[in-house]
This record gives sequence, structure tokens and C-alpha cells, in this order.
Amino acid sequence: MTLRTRLAALSALILIIAVVAVGTVLSQSARKALIDPIDRRLIRIGEDFVSIDRRIPPFAPRAGEAGPGGADTRPEGRDTAVLRFVDGTLDGSSASGFDSDPDPLPVVPAAQLADLELGTWRLVDLSSADGEVNFRAVEIAVGPDSDTQISASGPRVVGIDSSAQVTAGGQRVVYLFAQPLTSVEASVDRLRFVALIAGLVAVAVGGVLTWMMVRHSFKPVDETIAIAAQIGSGDLSLRVPEPAHPAELHSLGRSINTMLSGIERSQQAETAARTALTQFVADASHELRTPIAAISGHAELIASGALDPEGAGRSVERIAAESLRMQRLVDDLLVLASHDTGHRQEFRVVNLSDIVTDAVEDGRAIDAGRTYRSNIEPEIRVLGDEARLQQVIANLLANVRCHTPSATTASIVVRHDGECALVVVADDGPGIPDAQRPHLFERFYRSTSSSPQRAGGAGLGLAIVSAIVDEHHGTVEVHSAEGETRFEVRLPIATTEIGV
Repeated sequence: MTLRTRLAALSALILIIAVVAVGTVLSQSARKALIDPIDRRLIRIGEDFVSIDRRIPPFAPRAGEAGPGGADTRPEGRDTAVLRFVDGTLDGSSASGFDSDPDPLPVVPAAQLADLELGTWRLVDLSSADGEVNFRAVEIAVGPDSDTQISASGPRVVGIDSSAQVTAGGQRVVYLFAQPLTSVEASVDRLRFVALIAGLVAVAVGGVLTWMMVRHSFKPVDETIAIAAQIGSGDLSLRVPEPAHPAELHSLGRSINTMLSGIERSQQAETAARTALTQFVADASHELRTPIAAISGHAELIASGALDPEGAGRSVERIAAESLRMQRLVDDLLVLASHDTGHRQEFRVVNLSDIVTDAVEDGRAIDAGRTYRSNIEPEIRVLGDEARLQQVIANLLANVRCHTPSATTASIVVRHDGECALVVVADDGPGIPDAQRPHLFERFYRSTSSSPQRAGGAGLGLAIVSAIVDEHHGTVEVHSAEGETRFEVRLPIATTEIGV
């Protein structure tokens, strides 16, 4: 059973319970409202009768009614049955209804007659012997000094003599005045029937309206289920609806969409990483193929004996050079792999000023024809790996040598910049084209402006710079225009000697 069906059924059940409860209260209230006038009439008859009997203190006469000895006190009409019991035995009776078709008399239990004290009265509910007719009655217990006849129209006092004992032996007399409840029960039954029909209509209409409302409210859920099925087939770009009302469905839709966005980003990142890894392996294989082929070729020449001693020496030198090139490439790949796996080096406080000073001196020794200008503040310390930071500065200076003419001036600045140490490596060369600038820190990217002597580079230098700076929680930026290129590296100033 679906949730919407359960909700509709529960609503219908609640309506049924409410209708039954309202119908019960309504019928009971109506019955009481119809019986109350009967009770008042029966009590009035009892008051009139008791006021005549001198053995029972009279009730106060009502306005417009005669007291003892006044007007006729017989019950009005034939809608009242009268019974007289003497010492618990029925002594006389007058049935209600028509003479040709009288109503059955009510049955009074003997114990009920016996426990009524003399001089008292009470209202009771009685039934006929066959149980088909119910009565509302008043019982009155009197003493033995009044004489009453039972007539067709009800009790009539024919005489009172306080000095005589008409009923010898001091018998106990109980009078019972009863009115059938046939008309009351018929009215209540009609009311119940009308309430039943109205209740059934209310339940039917309420059930249909509830079903329609639940169906409308669950429309976003149906849409969510349909979209979820499409998402399950692989389309993570879809989003479920976020209805404004009710708030629960809005929160559910928003949570699902947030989850889908996270999954989509993760999938995109995984796809990008897989693509990058595939490209990385392909580029690395390509870069390694060249030195391996060169080493293999020279080794075959030497092994064939086709080279003279001088040629064999040159081949050995080439083998050594290509081996060194391959070693550098492998070292660079290991640096990048270490960064990708999240491996963290043991950092300590190092003197960045000394590292940059040494790198500038090495640059002057390697490229003696180039002008190097430096402005290095002393004793600037950062937390990091000294060898990796040396590689950053060396790669930036090598980038100047590889991509600018030898007459280009290299400028190096090291200074404080707020809570960071700023390293600037700049040159006054031709600049970097705008189209190339976004790709400078990509792996195996080669600029078309490389000098001929370094055209065989692997294109990993700046990628390694970016990876090492990122490991040190720093940033690297490039700014270039005609006549100037500037790389800016910012590293956090060391505040402790403790490694991370």
C-alpha cells in the first residue's frame, strides 16, 4: 500500500470516527431534549397526586395550577399508563394508547418497588414484557389512608378520609405513571438515519478531497522519483524540484540537490584526475622514450665495433648525458607524484635569504653572459624543506635562461610582505603571450618561445614550482607584459621551530 493511500485511508477513518462521535452525541442530546418535557410532565402528575395525599408533604403548587382539592388532577390524555401496586402486587392498571389498540404495560421488578421509601418518588426507565415498547415513568410510594380509583382516563381521587383506614392492614401502595417513548425513539431514529446519510456523504467527500490533496502534495515526490531514476542512469546534471510548500519537501529537495552537486563535482574531479593521469603517463612515456632511444642507439654502435675510439668516446658521453637527462626527468616525476599523493615533508625553519643568494650565484656561474640584479633582505626565515625551496628558485632562474635572450637582465628580490616572504624573479625580456599564460604551470607544457638550446626540456619546471609552493602553503603568480615578466612566490613567515 502506497503512502498516499494510507494517508487517504487514515483521513477517512478519522472522518468516520468523528461522524460516529458527533452522531452519538447528537442523538443522545436529542433524546434527552425530547425526554425532558416528558419528565417534567410526569413529575407534575406526581406533584399533583402527592399534594392530595396527606401522608406525604405536598410540593409547592405551580403558577396556574390548582392545589389539593382544586381542579381535576387526572393525567392529560391517554398517552400515560397508570399502575397501582399493593405490597408489591399489581392491583390495578390503565394502559396508554387507544381502547381498541392499547399499549402493553411496563414491567416493574419487585425489588425496584420494595426499595422505594414511603413518601418518596423517582423517575425510572422501563420496558414492556416483549421489550418492544420503552417507557419513562415516575414511581410514587404512599401510605394507606387515601382511596383512589383507576379509570380509563387515569387516576381520579374520589375521596379522602384521614380518620379511616380504607386499605386495611396498612398495606404499602406504589403508583406508577408511565409514558411510552415510541415517538421519541422514532424521532431519534430519524435523526440517526439523517446523521448516517450526512456522515457517509461527508466521509465520501472528505476521502475524495483528501486523496486529491495528497495526490497534489505528492506531485513533487513523483517528479523527484522520476528524476532520481534518470540520475541513476548516469545523468548527474539533473536536479529535483524544490517546492516552496510544504517546508519538508523543500528541505528534502534542497538536500538532495546539494548531495547531487557534491557527487557531480566529485565525478568531474575524478574524471579530470583520470584524464590528467592518462595524459601524464603518456607524456612521461614520450619524454622517457627519447633518452632511452638515444642510449640504446649509442650502445648498439659501440657494441657493433663500427666506431673508432674517438667516436666511441663521443657515444659514451652522449649515453652519460642522456642518462643524466633521464635521471632528472625521473626525479621531477617523483616530486610531482609525491605532491599528488599528499605526502608531506618534514619541514623546519630555513633561511630563505641564503637559499636565494646561493641560487643567484649558481645562475651567474651557469650563465655568465647574463646580468643578474638582486635585492635580498637578510634573515628572512620560512618553515619548509630546504632542498625543495632551492629547486623552486633554481627552476624560476632556469626559466629565465631558457625563454629569454642572453642579453636579458634577470632581477631577483626577496623581502617581507606582511606575514609572508615575497620572492620575485623578473626579467626584461619579450614577455609571455596571453594565450600561453594560463598553461604555464601545466605539466609537460612547452612554450614556443623556448631558446634553441633548451628546446628539449620536459616542460615540468614550472609545474614543479607550483607543486612545491603549494606544499609549503604558499602561492605563485605570473605577471607579464611587453618588456617584463615577473614571477611572484609568497611563503608564510616561520613563527616556530616545530616541523609539520
